[in-house]
Order: sequence, then C-alpha cells, then structure tokens
Amino acid sequence: MKYRDPRRKVKCYCTGYTPQFELKVVSIGGYANSTARTADRSNVIEDEYQLFYDGIGNRTAEIRTYRYEDGSSQTVKRVNLFQQRVTYSIIVTQGICVRRAMTADRVIGRRCIPDVARLMASSQVGDSQHPIATIRWAWMDTSNTTIHRVVTSEGCAPVMEGYYTTGETPAFITNLYTDYKAGITDMSIFSLSGYSCPT
Repeated sequence: MKYRDPRRKVKCYCTGYTPQFELKVVSIGGYANSTARTADRSNVIEDEYQLFYDGIGNRTAEIRTYRYEDGSSQTVKRVNLFQQRVTYSIIVTQGICVRRAMTADRVIGRRCIPDVARLMASSQVGDSQHPIATIRWAWMDTSNTTIHRVVTSEGCAPVMEGYYTTGETPAFITNLYTDYKAGITDMSIFSLSGYSCPT
C-alpha cells in the first residue's frame, strides 16, 4: 500500500507510518572509519540506547549509557535539532552540556519506506504458533547510503536495519530495533532546561 509522508511529499510503502515514535537501538555489528570514534570509544562498551524520533519537530533525542573497562559508566543525552543544525550533548551525571554544529551531510532519517525501494523478501519471525510477518526493503538514499531495512508487514514497525556508505567516513552498521512504540510518552525528553547549554 502506498501513501504520502506528510513531511516530505514522497510516496511510501507502509500501512501504518507514524511521524513520532520511540524505541531501543541495539548495535549488533559494524565498522566506521573514523579516527575520532576509535580514539573516544576504544575502551567503551555500549549495549543499547533509547531513540526518540520526532519527524514533526524535525528533531531526535538519544539516551546513551557507556560502560568503561574500569567498571564506571556515563549517561549521555543527545538532542539533535535538524532545523537549527545543532546537536547538544549532555553528560547527565555531571550536568555538562556541549553544543556542536552538525556537518552538512547529517539529515533526519526518513522512517518510511520510499517508493524507490525494492522489495527483497517477505518472511516471518518468531515461532510457528506466534509468527510475525516481515518485509525486507532495500534502497539508496540521497547521501548515497545503501539501506536494507526489515519492518513488520502491518504497521511498518522497524525490526532490523543495515546500511553502508562510502566517502570520507565509510561505514557499515547493523542495528536491531526493540520496544518500538508509536508516539512519544514524554516530550520533555527534548528539553534542555536545567542544563547550562551554550546558545
């Protein structure tokens, strides 16, 4: 079934697209050719993080917890404001807030399946008594990133995604999505109040 994404005026293959949702992201493998990332995270373990997606407000928020080899941990809240082209990173336990300009290639991800996508396979997950029908799509977005995404047949809830890109920072990432929920329970997740964030 095709319908139009109200934000981008493109046709999408989905039966239940929602412009706002929250979920958990579990990185199950990948590679990113980034010196900064390697230096910053060589001794860090990140099991999963929470993602809050607001397509209406053109923004996302993330709650990430990093565990270090010495047993310590650190929780970071990131608020990405794509309209203003800035990211705020807040070290929650210390109350430190850092403002960074977004690079030109950063865009809020399109969460529907665009009409240029190819249907790769239909399958089921779960056991035979409680099957969940899924569809795997593939396409290339405007930043020349190749995306493979598995979604539920009903509702288009994301299940798994793999993407790779070339260029200055080539990357190959595979993510598993869990605890998907349409809508955002607490919109204050995007608030910067209470932190001394630079403007």
